[in-house]
Amino acid sequence: MEYKIDFIPKGKKRSGLKINMSSITIHNTGNPKSTARNERNYLTNPHNTSVTGFHIVIDEKEVIECIPTNERA
Repeated sequence: MEYKIDFIPKGKKRSGLKINMSSITIHNTGNPKSTARNERNYLTNPHNTSVTGFHIVIDEKEVIECIPTNERA
């Protein structure tokens, strides 16, 4: 599986604040037809008004790191 780094720009979903990560949370988006690329791109979609973010998305083909793991999402 390919691991890609494709950071979103700093903003409301990427604060740039440094953290010391001590654990991970795995969450299912409930979008069975979506891809990791689609989920990553949703973070920068101007219609997405949510303030939540995530570090890494995974599908059957690739892993994309959207926010550095040493930054708060």
